[in-house]
Amino acid sequence: MRFLQNLMLILLLATGVSVFAQERTEDADNARALEVVKSLMETGDFSDSQDLVDRMLEGLSQEFGPNHPILLQALAHLGQVFYQLGDYDGASRLFERRVELSTRILGPEHPDTLIAVGNCAVILRDQGDTAGARQRFEQVVEGLTQRLGA
Repeated sequence: MRFLQNLMLILLLATGVSVFAQERTEDADNARALEVVKSLMETGDFSDSQDLVDRMLEGLSQEFGPNHPILLQALAHLGQVFYQLGDYDGASRLFERRVELSTRILGPEHPDTLIAVGNCAVILRDQGDTAGARQRFEQVVEGLTQRLGA
């Protein structure tokens, strides 16, 4: 578990805090981001992590634009970390956002979009929502069928 916590922190630092370090960002934002990361490292309490993730994604969106593929990558990686930590609600929120963004940028039948939909299905399954999971898995199969012409 400690490895996964450290991985999350590395991802947050690598993709998020650097955005806060831009000259146009106020020092208070940098200090808050670093304070949260330090707290996470020291205590293992991830209660503030969602706030930091939201701020990081907003920073990426401002830096690169709201439809940049880097947002898709960040959502995918952070969603996996939350999933591995057992925070299914946090992971679901990130994966659903990724599906929405990927559908808009790449289209509903793009393999990355379908992977994101599959991730949502897995979370629903793990939460015991078999009907919801089945609907998402069927969406993946339908997308693959249309994409591959099978």
